[in-house]
Amino acid sequence: MSGQLDEIAAALEAQTAAIVVLVEEAERQARIREEEWQALREQWRREEQAKRQAKAYDDAQAELLSIINDWNEAERITKFFEAALLKASEVSDEFRTEIENRLAQAQSIIGAKTRLNGWQNGSHPRSGTRNRLDPSRTIESMPDQSCQRYRSHLIRR
Repeated sequence: MSGQLDEIAAALEAQTAAIVVLVEEAERQARIREEEWQALREQWRREEQAKRQAKAYDDAQAELLSIINDWNEAERITKFFEAALLKASEVSDEFRTEIENRLAQAQSIIGAKTRLNGWQNGSHPRSGTRNRLDPSRTIESMPDQSCQRYRSHLIRR
């Protein structure tokens, strides 16, 4: 039995260099797999970040288009009432008073007192809520900041 143990010990000693090479190769392969895994994780993180940025850009663009459409609608309604009041000034006083009263009623029904009606303090006319992108913004600060932020999105793309 002692002879067999000596043979096993001698065989292991003879294979020490080969075992070291195998262990080093296994460690090298493990490092390669770890680096590949880290590279995949980083690639996934960058892709997710790009998706989030693209979605934020698309959301901002959709919100801007919605504001432009709302503005155009408010502008159309405002021009209608301005034109109607101008026409009313061309008729007799008695008829003009009746037209002006009806226009005032129509205006209160439609709620089109100004183009910015509903946007005071950053509120949107449809939702009655503050601006989704920056709830702290007021109407006075919106034009320059919004345009600048929108332009910066375009430059980054």
